Amino acid sequence: MRIRITRKWLVLGVSAALAVTLALFAIAARALNGGSLTERVSAALSDALNCDVSMDPLTVKMLPRPSVSGTNLKIRLRGRPELPPFVEVAQFDVKLGLLSVIRRHIEDVHLDGLRMNVPPRLAATMAAAQSAATAAGIPAQGKDLFRVDHIITHDAVVNFVAKNASGRPLMFDVHNLELLDAGVFEPVRFIAGLTNPVPEGQIYSRGTFGPWNREDPTLTPIDGAFTLADADLATINGIAGKTSSTGTFKGVLTDIHVEGQSDTPDFSLDLGGRPVQLATNFVVTVDGTNGTTQLDRIEAHIGNTTISVIGTITNLPGPKNHDVVVTATVTDGHVEDLMRLAIDTPKPIVTGKISLTTDLKLPPGKGRAQHRLNATGTVRIKGADFSDPEMDAKISDLSRRGLGKKESEAVPNVPADFAGTFVLASGLMTLTKTELQVPGAVIQVAGTYRLGSEEVDFIGEALLETSLSRAVGGFKSIFLKPFNPLFRKNGSGAVVPIRITGTRPVPIFGVRKAAVFGKGEKK
Repeated sequence: MRIRITRKWLVLGVSAALAVTLALFAIAARALNGGSLTERVSAALSDALNCDVSMDPLTVKMLPRPSVSGTNLKIRLRGRPELPPFVEVAQFDVKLGLLSVIRRHIEDVHLDGLRMNVPPRLAATMAAAQSAATAAGIPAQGKDLFRVDHIITHDAVVNFVAKNASGRPLMFDVHNLELLDAGVFEPVRFIAGLTNPVPEGQIYSRGTFGPWNREDPTLTPIDGAFTLADADLATINGIAGKTSSTGTFKGVLTDIHVEGQSDTPDFSLDLGGRPVQLATNFVVTVDGTNGTTQLDRIEAHIGNTTISVIGTITNLPGPKNHDVVVTATVTDGHVEDLMRLAIDTPKPIVTGKISLTTDLKLPPGKGRAQHRLNATGTVRIKGADFSDPEMDAKISDLSRRGLGKKESEAVPNVPADFAGTFVLASGLMTLTKTELQVPGAVIQVAGTYRLGSEEVDFIGEALLETSLSRAVGGFKSIFLKPFNPLFRKNGSGAVVPIRITGTRPVPIFGVRKAAVFGKGEKK
């Protein structure tokens, strides 16, 4: 059957379509008007969020499509007049479809000048907050009257308000933020790109936010995944390098649990060493109110060495102002991997297995980290092998003499074991209970090593298995035999008081002659 479309039917069809369109416009206009739209919208938001809401008078347009726009939107937490608005929006534009009222879905919302000021967590517990809400007749949950399909922000800022007036707020510049299927009583999906302040770098994140906690918005849950690209570690005074990381986060706005991995191909400490590749697996907790990061578990990998770290990085007022307090542990690591961070040489000055436990404190301040770093701990090195020929020769000679062998019986590359307790402050390392052991001899010393200049000053004793005369050997041994009893004690063949001065590359070994005869020594 052939249908013939005449001019009459075309006119009737267009007229019907116009009638339906006008009817829908009328429904939308009636929903958007009412003489007090601004007050009605403010009241609805206040009731849904359990916050105080204010805004300038709204503007309604029907053409070319229904929309509502406004300025100076402020959402304040109830009972917290001392705080800035929790949410501020300079200007917003709400786009409505013809069926928005019926579907209870708003299509698009554009926000300009969005600023979110996250306050410190309320002291009240959740139970107390729930009790107070019930007493006030505020429902703990509900159903959204409207949901927004798509919220788009332009150049937003998230500011975590400090706990006290002198505290430094943590601020994120959000370059782009999109919220999908947004409401109050259900989680909202988000996609965000923002600048991380410390270390400074770009974060790309996606996840969910909500449902909104009406009693304490700071306890609103958040979770998702992130990527941090090319963050500059130099924003933390004392370290440097470009780092990238990926991971997940979960928690509430003021207490976010983060797990992930990072890679820094050029990590360095301001201790005089050279950059190394640093890879980490981390579990941290971030306090959004002040930027303080609790290091719950860090596994850092440098070369073939794993460093386990726990501690706190406290964010203080002022740029690059952080107080670092950590405990680092190395079990069965490689000393050459760690030495690269402190000493810049073409090849490692020493190799061997290392075990280390240290408490590190890097307070804020100007100047190089090596002068601000404080550390206490214990270290043990097994099978130390020195690459410097002169140092290796001294170690080999010590072992040969301790065993009472002839000069022709010298053995190169004698492994040494080292153990000691150290304290580092103001660039000066003080070692106590320090022991260097090689076959045939043990050196026990205490003294200082200065970072930078590498000056050493140690005094102690060399304990030899053989007698003094055999250790010296050659023609001189004849004249030293009468003195063997003078140096023999505590079961050793000889105990020789020694002093080590000079520098780390060129140490000077000497006998403390005055100590041999029990006389006082001049420093």
